[in-house]
Amino acid sequence: MKHAKISSIYHQANSPAPVGQEAQRRNFEARKQLWHQLGVAVIDPTQVFNDIDREHVQSIATGMYGKRKGN
Repeated sequence: MKHAKISSIYHQANSPAPVGQEAQRRNFEARKQLWHQLGVAVIDPTQVFNDIDREHVQSIATGMYGKRKGN
């Protein structure tokens, strides 16, 4: 009897979280998917290399959500 394939997600439960370039790649892909599917933009200010653009992004977020706590 052939068994149904179980999703690989169940084998990742106890795996360590990705780090370095793999974590960056996965985060980028998740952000890209959010943008294309839902129109949600997730922008990490540390990845905006133009000072004026970075300050603008932070200003918009602060205006919408309030000042960040603890950072």
